[in-house]
Amino acid sequence: MQIFTAPIEGPKLPETLLDALESEACRAEDAEALLTRMAVLLRPHVEFDYLIASDPRYYYTNMRRYHVVSREKETQTWEFKQDDFVKLYYMNRYDDTIVRIDNCEENTSFTNMVIRNNLKNYRNHSAIVSSRRVHSVRMNNVLIMFGMISRIKDFYGSNEVNAMFSLLEIYHSFVLKKTPSISNAVLFQNDKSDYVEIYRLPGMKRVVDSILKVCRLDDIPVMLIGETGTGKEGVANALFRASTRSQKPFIKINCGSIPAGLVESKLFGHQKGSFTGAVKDAQGCFEMADQGSLLLDEIGELPLEAQVHLLRVIQEGCIQRVGSSMDIPVDVRLITATNRDLFEMTRTKQFRSDLFYRLNVFPIFIPPLRERRQDIPILLDFFIHRMCRRFGLSEEPVLTEKERRKIFEHDWPGNIRELQNAVTKAMIMWSGNRDVPFRLETDQFWRKGVLSEAEETAPVSGAQAKAPASDRASSCSPSAAGGWSGQEDFPTMEGMERHHIQRALEHCSGRINGKGGAAQLLGMAPSTLRARIKKLGIERWG
Repeated sequence: MQIFTAPIEGPKLPETLLDALESEACRAEDAEALLTRMAVLLRPHVEFDYLIASDPRYYYTNMRRYHVVSREKETQTWEFKQDDFVKLYYMNRYDDTIVRIDNCEENTSFTNMVIRNNLKNYRNHSAIVSSRRVHSVRMNNVLIMFGMISRIKDFYGSNEVNAMFSLLEIYHSFVLKKTPSISNAVLFQNDKSDYVEIYRLPGMKRVVDSILKVCRLDDIPVMLIGETGTGKEGVANALFRASTRSQKPFIKINCGSIPAGLVESKLFGHQKGSFTGAVKDAQGCFEMADQGSLLLDEIGELPLEAQVHLLRVIQEGCIQRVGSSMDIPVDVRLITATNRDLFEMTRTKQFRSDLFYRLNVFPIFIPPLRERRQDIPILLDFFIHRMCRRFGLSEEPVLTEKERRKIFEHDWPGNIRELQNAVTKAMIMWSGNRDVPFRLETDQFWRKGVLSEAEETAPVSGAQAKAPASDRASSCSPSAAGGWSGQEDFPTMEGMERHHIQRALEHCSGRINGKGGAAQLLGMAPSTLRARIKKLGIERWG
């Protein structure tokens, strides 16, 4: 296999041909149509039996799609389903433009696997393939491919390298121009997953590298350390799929959600009659995960009594059910996760130090979202697509550049979970109404913006109502220390409702009825809205 990262000295495609190909790329509606026209133009200049190009719309699904045009002008589509985490990761490692010449014996590349699975007598073929990473607002970090296949073994050489660089450049321009018009709902129409594969997130590269180093060592305990909402369970899923136990059970349990008296029964099982309510024998999580993997989430919440038994399981590889003295051997890959400082907990005797050092063999630190802001656009688009699919919406909302910049600059103390919740709330408010702007408001934005305005419009009573307006305003404004002054920390519900209706009227220029009116915006009957305006004493304008 030969790899080229830049054009070389040698013949190049004629300028007239390149101009014609660029013209076709501007007119083509999809990748398949472009490939068909390019095949016709290229035949007098380049020898090939098949012209092949990847479809970037399917990058975010677990299906890879390739459009293929044969020398006989026949078109076909090759699909390759790939769920293996390790292969997918290595397929997506290329960061620069490359041209690769593959001969039939070299089956290491992902493209060669696709060709081998779709062509008969594969050993008599050779291929020259170019690939490039696409970076755009809507198709961030997408790998595209363009190549040629010959039925003759060892057919392609360095003379075709420059041609492939030129062809990839044209196809890359086509992708950049055409993919923004593709609905993002299409990108995820075959994707039923509820999480983003971490190898697609550039900020998780070190985490992925750690996974690949330890995934095949099934007897090594792994501890996932990170703030709440950083995606520890997603990392555990990736670790499990990359391991040799991926076809075995994967049991997950949150240690903080188990009642104190049932921890040992939940982990190790119990015998019939061992305690009140034990009407039959029951397996614990370790038995259910035998030969597979077990995730103990929030391991810092595990009671000290249960920590002693867990230590014995790690040391001896066997468990005892509650109410039984019989040892049951188990073979489990143990993965633990925590957002707490276990080292400090060992110092304060809240966590056993001997258990800590047995669990902390291979720690993986998961960075918070504020330290990997390059992941925010990918996660944001994914959550929007998933909610569109859930609500059955064929068209997605569009965020302005100002909104995207505001989201990018937010620190996200709740990390990925906070971002997901913000998207969910925004989608519920938007609900496919084009007349309603799509805005993401985090808790921080809510306190700084909506809450302060609503507090100013809240009704006043008693001595405060008799005071001058300037005094009332100052008593409800944020204090110099950054907190809220006055007796109440939050505005009344009536004040919040008044503010919400005022915002809707302002957005609709005071119009209540008709399409785009405040009643439609708020999902209320016009008569009901008028009654609320009158009751709350809201002044209309517009």
